[in-house]
Amino acid sequence: MKTNSLAPDRRSFLKTVATAGAGLALSGIGSAAETSAAAPKHKLRLGFDNFSIRAMNWKAPALLDYAASLKLDSILISDLDAYDSLEDKDLAQVKAKADGLGIQIHAGTWSICPTSKFFKNKWGTAEEHLALAIRAAKALGSPVIRCILGMSDDRKTEGGIEARIADTVKVCQACRSRALDAGVKIAIENHAGDMQGRELKMLIEESAMPLQAIESDFAVDSSGFSTSRFFQWVDAKYTNPTLMNKREWVKVHLMCGVKTNIVTSVEVSDGYSNDHGYFKPLVETTAGNGFKMAEVSADKAYLSGENLLTTLRHKANPYIPFKINSKAGGLSSYGAKSTLWDRMFHFYMQHREEFLMHYHKRSNVETTFHMIKAKFGQRLRSKTLTAQTNEALCKVLCHNLCVVIQSVHELGVEATFGAENALAS
Repeated sequence: MKTNSLAPDRRSFLKTVATAGAGLALSGIGSAAETSAAAPKHKLRLGFDNFSIRAMNWKAPALLDYAASLKLDSILISDLDAYDSLEDKDLAQVKAKADGLGIQIHAGTWSICPTSKFFKNKWGTAEEHLALAIRAAKALGSPVIRCILGMSDDRKTEGGIEARIADTVKVCQACRSRALDAGVKIAIENHAGDMQGRELKMLIEESAMPLQAIESDFAVDSSGFSTSRFFQWVDAKYTNPTLMNKREWVKVHLMCGVKTNIVTSVEVSDGYSNDHGYFKPLVETTAGNGFKMAEVSADKAYLSGENLLTTLRHKANPYIPFKINSKAGGLSSYGAKSTLWDRMFHFYMQHREEFLMHYHKRSNVETTFHMIKAKFGQRLRSKTLTAQTNEALCKVLCHNLCVVIQSVHELGVEATFGAENALAS
């Protein structure tokens, strides 16, 4: 099944994280299988990034000795300057030392975006830099090469961060075959504010695009994700003692297709935000991304004349049940809202069975949240609200990648990314 092609830069950037998302999904599936007593448990590796002790100016051998003294089994050497030489024979000696100490090296380098303010040409062009880093990672036995785009100042450059993303994608594409041959994944770190939560939301929306032709009925809901933070002691002591054992949490509001459970739009808020106000932006984002909506279902928390009318404006039928105290004529002075409210109220009261047949498609949004939490966890480990928001968005993005991969195999969806076609031609 063919789908509409999108902007090459965004879709290709999404492609670069697809493998990582699939791997994370598979690891989640694997962890579920490990619940049986006979299944071996995965060991969680513990290590450090040499950037955290950069003031010591240690080279790789000294870093490995220090990691071994701390009884660690992993280390991220995040820059190429940490090696005395990048010749394969010298890197092989570093790998042999790491193997002898039982330490897994993860290799890294810095900016591979040629137009970033953070990029340095010490290792040649951006393509040459990445090719060198991939070769070093292979020689060291590292499964990944960690790279960055740049820094927050890149958002102020001509074309903004999207232009810098496009330039980074071109470099990744130029070295794609080299990375595949080496068995090394290119991992892009979110660094110094270069990419932010809005880019994660962009990727979530883009990742849903291959299923435009599949989805026409949608559902809206929210669900909470617990955090590692508890309520402040002063609030628990002087306001409500029952808060003492309660964690803070954030709420994810999303809209999904009811056939594949693909998330088409998402918002993240604090745990006490009212659901009602998120309905309109979720619907408008989904419609704005080209989805042709036929039905939108949501529970009573989203009931209002405005939300009913928003759905109808996008040529979809709203299926939001009325509350026990709802009545016709309750919005008599609101024009189109009043007319739509009365018509939907009478339909709900006089054709309840037919209404509920459509409304109960909403159950699929509960399934979507279950899929996300079962695979990627219902807790957020980040400390700040900004980091928790990004962590929650990452879970949704990984979920979407899993859905797209499944749809490729089960529904024959062709998830072709624009820049790949451009490069092939």
